[in-house]
Amino acid sequence: MSWIRGLFDASCKEYDRLDRDKDDVVAKFEAEFEVGLEGLPEADVRKRLVAIERTLKEWSKGRKLYGHLYDDILTMKYLHQRYTNYLRWLQWKT
Repeated sequence: MSWIRGLFDASCKEYDRLDRDKDDVVAKFEAEFEVGLEGLPEADVRKRLVAIERTLKEWSKGRKLYGHLYDDILTMKYLHQRYTNYLRWLQWKT
């Protein structure tokens, strides 16, 4: 059982090392998205898409994508998909 405690401690140290309490990029993207899409202009949607793509590109510069990024990448993919669909809807609507 002590190995589980060691694994948990190592995970906590990595969380602290990454400073996720203060610098969580994904939380910022999620907060923007939670405000809602209604009335969001096309230019703002494009800016958010570019910001998501830049973040993912920056993460991919490393030699490996480690496990702590897995959920973040899935969240970013979901947000990108929602913004892309909204952008298509805006273009169709006009």
